[in-house]
Order: sequence, then C-alpha cells, then structure tokens
Amino acid sequence: MNEEPYNPSPIGNPSVLARRNWWQTKLVIFIGKHTPKCKEMVRILSQSMDEPMPLSMRIKKRIHYLICCWCQRYEEQLHYLRRTARAFPEHADESSTVPVPGETKARWKEALRTEPPLAESAVPERDELSARKRQSSGASTIRRGNWNVFALAAAAAMLLVVFLFGWARSTRPGATLADYRDEMVSFVKVEPNLEMRSSQLPAVMDWLAKSRAPARFAIPENVRNMELAGCRVLRFHGHDVTLVCFHRDNGQLLHLFVMDRAALPRLPARERAQFSQQGEWMTAAWAEGDHAYLMTVQGDQTLLERLLTDA
Repeated sequence: MNEEPYNPSPIGNPSVLARRNWWQTKLVIFIGKHTPKCKEMVRILSQSMDEPMPLSMRIKKRIHYLICCWCQRYEEQLHYLRRTARAFPEHADESSTVPVPGETKARWKEALRTEPPLAESAVPERDELSARKRQSSGASTIRRGNWNVFALAAAAAMLLVVFLFGWARSTRPGATLADYRDEMVSFVKVEPNLEMRSSQLPAVMDWLAKSRAPARFAIPENVRNMELAGCRVLRFHGHDVTLVCFHRDNGQLLHLFVMDRAALPRLPARERAQFSQQGEWMTAAWAEGDHAYLMTVQGDQTLLERLLTDA
C-alpha cells in the first residue's frame, strides 16, 4: 500500500504557522522540507530523554514546532512523565491500599489537634511551593515564547536566503559562446579523464542516454570515421555537456562538445560554423537539430573545415 504523502500542516492546525495565507503556506512547506518529519521527530524526542540533543537538532526542533504544536505537546508530556516518575518514590507510601486501624486514625487526629502550629506553618510552605511552581511555569512560558520568536526569525531568514539564491540565479547573465569556448578549451588542455572508455559509438551513446546527458546527436562523417576514445559529462551554466573524444593519426585527440541548443540559441548552421583560435587550439561552433556543437583540435581552421565536411 502506498504511503500517505507527508503534510506538514493539515487542516485545523493550531500551530504558530499554518496555511492561513500565501506566505505562511510557502513558509510551512519550506520548514516541512528542511526539518525532520513528525514520525522522525517523535523518535528524536524519545531519544533525547536518554542523551543530549545536538544544538543543530534543537534549532530544527524549535523551527518544526512553529508548524506542529503536537510534537511540542509530545515533548511536554515526556518531560511531565519523567518528573512524575522521579517524584513517585517520595509519595510511594501514599499509594498504599492497606486499611488503617481506627486507633491509629484516632491518634493521628489527636496529634493534629494538639499541634496546630505545625499545621499552620505548613500552609505558608505550600503557598511558597505553589508560588515557586507558578514562577517556574511563567519563566518556562517566557522561554518558550522567546524560542518561538527565535525559531520564526530563523525560518524567515532561511526562506529569505532561498529566495535571494533563486533570484540571483534567475538574474545571472546567460551563457555566451566566448565563455563556453574558453571553459571547454581550458578543460581539454590537459587530457581529460574520461568516465566511459569505449571504441564503440553505440555503447557510448547508450551510456550518455542513461546518464541523462545529450545523446543521439549527429556527428560529422569525417569525425565518425575516426577511432573513438570515450566520453564524459560536464556542466556549464546549469546545462549538461557531453564530451566525446576521438583519436587522431598524430596521437592527439579531437574533442567534440555537445549541449542543448537552448543554451546557445544563436549559433549558425554547420555550413557557417564560427571558428576561433585559442592559442594552439582551433575551435568550431555550430548548431544542428536540438544540439549546440563545439569541436576543438590542436591545428588550424583548414583542418576543422575538412573535418566538418561530409565526405
């Protein structure tokens, strides 16, 4: 049976944060994803009765309490049971069900009548004890309130960081051919470490497809006839880049980079490929179908023009 999806704030949630408006809903979902779920929180709280809870987990616990008052109540019940269990030995005699003889009861009553100061002195002590309990309870409530304010501020700060990170990514300048070319050439100046080595093109394409990288792309015929060395997957501005290497007759490698065409939508067709010299490296960039291509070799433009032409 499929497990019920986790809902960090069900209907009727009386917690500090609930899905009462848009921003609370976003904050609740964010906290639910970044703090332990309720089932895990129950285990953590039970374990904290035996060993101290790390500071990071204590912070996550307080943030979780903002969206789940039930876990907070569970912790309070655990502490109440602990206090009650510890105090039980002092009152164990009161729990006895053995009947008290009438003579004993009469002696007790007589003792109480003849010693009123003790009874009267007990009243202030009880009042003082009650006052201390009320003071302790009030302090606990204040500390809990301070923790809630701190946890709410921490959760808001976390949400702000996520928002700013997403905004920064959305406003980051798009990829340019010059940046792409410079980064890829810099990578292959030292012979790259290939993740998959094979001389069989179908095996390389299958590996790339399983890796969710650009695959099943068109390779110029003159390049396809070269001996295949292998491939690997790179990243550029959030896009997967396929690198396929071929052996040249002089012992050097030809590097073919393939990326989603949407990353560099303004590349020309192969017949009008853009050539650029990067030191001893010559590059050619073009687009075909759904892919953007960049070929690099140690040589000149004439060599690349010949390789790009289908024989």
